[in-house]
Amino acid sequence: MFRAADYQLIMRQLYKLSLDKVLPRCVLNHERDDVLWECHLGVVGGHVGVKATTRKLLQAELWWRMIFRDPKKYSNNYDVCQRVGRPSHQNELLLQPVHTLQIFEKWAVNFIGLINPLKHHYHDRYSIIAT
Repeated sequence: MFRAADYQLIMRQLYKLSLDKVLPRCVLNHERDDVLWECHLGVVGGHVGVKATTRKLLQAELWWRMIFRDPKKYSNNYDVCQRVGRPSHQNELLLQPVHTLQIFEKWAVNFIGLINPLKHHYHDRYSIIAT
């Protein structure tokens, strides 16, 4: 049960009063999917895990009743996240250090690949790093 004293209406927006005097904005029901998408997949996202998504929501000073349950449900129902899983360290290659005595004495190129990108619309499979 929630008390009306725990909330405050400021300029037609509902805010929840918290113990640390921060006023997180209450997210409306029709906004939740868009907010979860942005925190999980959007510009601030990156297919991060459930804890990181929840942390982003709290850092953005957003709140709703199921804020700790909904990111887990969203991530578990998102097909791409379930297919990719956690990155494997099996195929990691060590980078070769380049030792120089003076600036620009040597140039080195490291080739990194085959990368499995988390976002399905990225087609980059390899990285070339020049130092």
